[in-house]
Formats: sequence, structure tokens, C-alpha cells
Amino acid sequence: RSGADAVYIGGKAFSARRKKVANSLYNTGLYDLSKTEIEEIITLVTGNINSRAEEISIKQYANISNIIYEKISINK
Repeated sequence: RSGADAVYIGGKAFSARRKKVANSLYNTGLYDLSKTEIEEIITLVTGNINSRAEEISIKQYANISNIIYEKISINK
């Protein structure tokens, strides 16, 4: 995983104005994860299931990216 993955995740999170990050990431359909799994990841990293894109730090995006890609790898 690279910083580019976190930037990509961040870009997807910002793709819809004023939406919750979990909804934005789930609605992309790019990740083989349920909405509940994505919400759990967001909550684990940020402590807030309702986090919006602008509220998350770069480090948190990197952590979200790492967890998503680990879960995707396990699910394959």
C-alpha cells in the first residue's frame, strides 16, 4: 500500500458534498465490503460513524486505506 492509496480513498470520500465518509466510500461500489464494514472502519479510525471528509486527517485516511485493503485481501 502506498500514499497514493490513501489519496485515492480521500478523493472518493470528498466525491459527494457534505456526505458522510462511510456513505461516500460505500456508494463508489469499488470495495468488496458491506456498508456496515465500512462504517466499522470509519468508527474504528475516527471514533465517529458520522465523520465527514473534511473532518478526517491525512493520517486517518492512510489508516482507513490500510484497513480497507487488508479486509479486501482477506475476503479474496
